[in-house]
Amino acid sequence: MAKKKDTGFDDMFSDAAAPEKKKSKNGDIPEIKLSAEVEKNLVAFLAQKKAMKAAETSMRAEEKPILVEAMTKLETDALAGNYSSSYVIRVMVNKEEQLIKLVTSDKFTFPADPEVIVELEKILGEEFEKVTTEVKGLDVKPELFTDKKLQKKLMDLLKNDFFTFFTPTKKRILNKGFAEKMYKIAKTAEKLAEIKELVPQAKPALK
Repeated sequence: MAKKKDTGFDDMFSDAAAPEKKKSKNGDIPEIKLSAEVEKNLVAFLAQKKAMKAAETSMRAEEKPILVEAMTKLETDALAGNYSSSYVIRVMVNKEEQLIKLVTSDKFTFPADPEVIVELEKILGEEFEKVTTEVKGLDVKPELFTDKKLQKKLMDLLKNDFFTFFTPTKKRILNKGFAEKMYKIAKTAEKLAEIKELVPQAKPALK
């Protein structure tokens, strides 16, 4: 009876390395011929789809100055110690009162560049440690994918050779509630602008 071949490091990637099957072209997809009556619905659907796309573009253009003015009010209040993550905007449309909500997010993009992080730490001062959390992780060393000896060692079992294969990593993330705390830290519009430039906040929305 033939001896079963041991699974090697490269075998672990056999599925991933297999050539990707080509997707069918549109010409290979079966076609449905609609009845004349339903085809009218399709024509109307496509017209509405095009109109919706144009309306969306127009709506975003109208939304921009509203967000600028509303966010200016929010930031002025927040810097004065009256933070709110959302506001109501009232407007009369054809003699009927309508309510729109300004909703902001507590999500920020933390910088990856170490130099930018140092700059952020200077601006936030002692609050930096309070409003961020260090997240630890492990990255596989690139040599593992080219060094056959390392691959065999890994396949034979990690055992006590943990640091032969993994490089410990650490990164920072902003804690929940930073959207409110940044105004208390900033105190001025100038410093607020510096913070927001380093850690961009998710775009506010009108709902």
